Parts: sequence; C-alpha cells; structure tokens
Amino acid sequence: MVLSSSVAITNAIESTELTEGTLEETANISPTQRRELREGIAKLWDHDSDRYGSEQKVLFLDLECGFTLKQSIVEE
Repeated sequence: MVLSSSVAITNAIESTELTEGTLEETANISPTQRRELREGIAKLWDHDSDRYGSEQKVLFLDLECGFTLKQSIVEE
C-alpha cells in the first residue's frame, strides 16, 4: 500500500490482536485513538468479521488533512 502523504498517518500499531482485551493493553495511543479503535473492534464483532481477534497492523489517519480511502484495504 502506498499513501500519498505520510502527514495523514498520525500513529500506528505494528501488530495487535483485534479484541477488546488486547485494546486495554495497547500503549502509546491517545484516548481518542483508543476510542476509535474500540469502535472499530466493536464493528468487527457486530459484523461477525473474520478479522476480529486476528493480528493486524493498525494505522490512525488524520481525515482533516484530506486523506480518505477510496476502497477498503484488502490483504492478498
């Protein structure tokens, strides 16, 4: 994946298991990022996603700088 602007990435977690329990152990993210990640993990659970509970890299994006994804990121 190539991002047009590294300014859009405000933080990253190299590898984390996407569960509520692991979220509580995640350090070095702001309260806002923790809330956003909690909401994202809840959506994975609600939609019975196979990504729930899997190890993933997480990028936090600054949407105010104009960066948006045109489609979902799919790992091949």
